[in-house]
Amino acid sequence: MITVPKISIVTPAYNSEKTIEATMLSVLQQGYANTEYIVVDGGSDDRTPKIIEQYADELHYWVSEPDNGMYDGLQKGFNKSTGEIMGWLNSDDVHNPHTLAVVSQIFQDLPDVEWITSLYPVIKTPAGHPVDVIHLPGYHKTGFMRGEYSGVGKFIVGHIQQESTFWRRSLWEKAGGTLDTSLKLAGDFELWMRFFQHAELVGVRTVLGGITRHPQQRSHLLSDVYVAEEYAIMHRYGGKRHTAFSAGLRYLGRYLDRPFTRLLVAIGARYETRIAVYSFRANTWYTKPAFV
Repeated sequence: MITVPKISIVTPAYNSEKTIEATMLSVLQQGYANTEYIVVDGGSDDRTPKIIEQYADELHYWVSEPDNGMYDGLQKGFNKSTGEIMGWLNSDDVHNPHTLAVVSQIFQDLPDVEWITSLYPVIKTPAGHPVDVIHLPGYHKTGFMRGEYSGVGKFIVGHIQQESTFWRRSLWEKAGGTLDTSLKLAGDFELWMRFFQHAELVGVRTVLGGITRHPQQRSHLLSDVYVAEEYAIMHRYGGKRHTAFSAGLRYLGRYLDRPFTRLLVAIGARYETRIAVYSFRANTWYTKPAFV
């Protein structure tokens, strides 16, 4: 009898014949007992649909038909999903072999946590080789609202890696159960904005997913579009970029952390958040305070 929670993963694809198989195998070969994997192809005219079809028996649902962009395809996939835990994986990115089992255990051990992401996002080459692991101290709503996890801030902590982010269906429903399909690139940023209105983001002290960097990456080629969308989303939800003074406080907080942490929190130079760490003694995940 399956006792672990169902995890729904959606992959949107379009003309992804060079990468889609590695992406799908990174999910299908997890060995996790309750995976619901959905692949939505936007009507590719290369071999992508044939590659997906080879794994049809292992998929909960798949389709290849024209859509109105990546977020429209993702919405189709999420509408077909039923899992208690949700996430998505783009067609040129991968999950690590342990990802779903670890994510499942974290959500079981921490019932009050509604969404998580890695503190150690991984960057991979097109060949799938991990070449960089970024360390982030944690995540905080105030920092997000001020552009610290985007390309528009005056003080940048780092982006929230979508491939390493998972959430409960209950949070998805509280946030509207939809993606903004009018966006071209920053639909993840807009979804995180809505999630932050309902729950804190808990950083997890392990690697989960990997983003592939390559010259034809849309977020690289259209970086100006991505930043413009982020800025518009911040404005829509009442976010406001740092002033020179508040950005200066944050830089001060970075260099004068201890023993002045509490004072720095009080003046807005540091933010207190939670991160999830594993206890070998108790064989469980727990949360502890961290300062961003």
